[in-house]
Amino acid sequence: MRWPLVLVLALACGGPRRGVDDALDARDLGGALDAYDRFRTTEGADVELLGDVAGLLLELEALSDDPARRDAALIQLELAGNAGLPALRRIGRSEGITLARARALEALVKRRDSEARAFLYALLDVDDPAILAEAVAALQNDEEARMLTLAAHASPEVRRAAALRLAARRDSVAALDALVGLARVDPEPRVREAACRALGSFGAAAVERLRERLGDPDPSVRQTVVRALVQADRGAAIPIITPLLGLPPSPASIEAARVLAYVGPEETRDETGETALQWLISVLSHPDANLRSTAAIALVSVAPTGAPLAALREALSREEDRGVRLGLARALLPSDDDDTHPARDALHDLIEERDMPGVQAAALLAERDDAAGVAALEATLGSEEALLRGVAARALARGAHLPDAVLPALRDPEPSVRIQAAGGVLAASN
Repeated sequence: MRWPLVLVLALACGGPRRGVDDALDARDLGGALDAYDRFRTTEGADVELLGDVAGLLLELEALSDDPARRDAALIQLELAGNAGLPALRRIGRSEGITLARARALEALVKRRDSEARAFLYALLDVDDPAILAEAVAALQNDEEARMLTLAAHASPEVRRAAALRLAARRDSVAALDALVGLARVDPEPRVREAACRALGSFGAAAVERLRERLGDPDPSVRQTVVRALVQADRGAAIPIITPLLGLPPSPASIEAARVLAYVGPEETRDETGETALQWLISVLSHPDANLRSTAAIALVSVAPTGAPLAALREALSREEDRGVRLGLARALLPSDDDDTHPARDALHDLIEERDMPGVQAAALLAERDDAAGVAALEATLGSEEALLRGVAARALARGAHLPDAVLPALRDPEPSVRIQAAGGVLAASN
């Protein structure tokens, strides 16, 4: 007769879950992990409950004094989608004027959180440029004067944020002129890149201004200019970007070729598009590994069947660089079938080595419930390299849907591993 009474009392006190909840309320991460171990022994896995523990881990790391840990944790909270919102809101309501709080609020503003916008707006008077750059996101679309003032700020972080925000003023001549000035003369490539990206919102009025920035000395800016031209006015952009195919391959010319080669489902590729397609195929043999990978991704986005598919498969068969092989296999994976699966075969070859391409290949396989991929990720949790352990832990939790498999990684001595593992668990709890 005593056993039912004990059971009733246990249930009345909340049962095994109560220990986890109490530790979470006390913000005791170690206690929460230990309590979850006990809970799991009697009740089995509970991804939502473990997600709450992971959320606390990321929250504490985001509020730490270590900038690298703070930034990594905030990234994982954003990647977690809805599951990351409670922790972001707690950080946004934390005490003091901190960069962690500003970044959490900015992430919430992206999701149209009006309360977060009000809190972030209050930080626009802060002197710290890093915090001010985050607070720019809280500006209303009609606050052009303040945007223009911030676009001339001494800090490149603030100028970049203001340039991106000025994209909302697409009908304003003053905003257009300010962005053109930043795109032309700002000493920081990241600011010029942001200004060019924003100019893409201004339509035909920005085309000639963007054209001149194709000569920017920074390759990332030139690549952004190609995209911005197409966004501003695709018809006007085509004759401007076509000559890029006559230059040595670069990220900008590959992007131009991708745009020129693309056709819709019911469209036929014209002569210019066919030339661009063949040009992209030729880059698969370029000596620069990064350009080969970029061209492969571009080809799959514009023509995942027919001759380009055959060219990609041929490139995969001869490619020796492990990073490029991974990129080619990733690009070709959707085209695999039961009879022909060169991408899957290449991924299985890659996981034979415990390096970054091998771990990423294992992650791709594990997402498709491939036992060999899962086994490779589990084995990598014991690697001496923290970077590999972290990638494997996130992939096991999020991609392979095995969050409990990374419980040891949540106690890893290396913070970056704990953060990656927690990010995967939290994302899996959605």
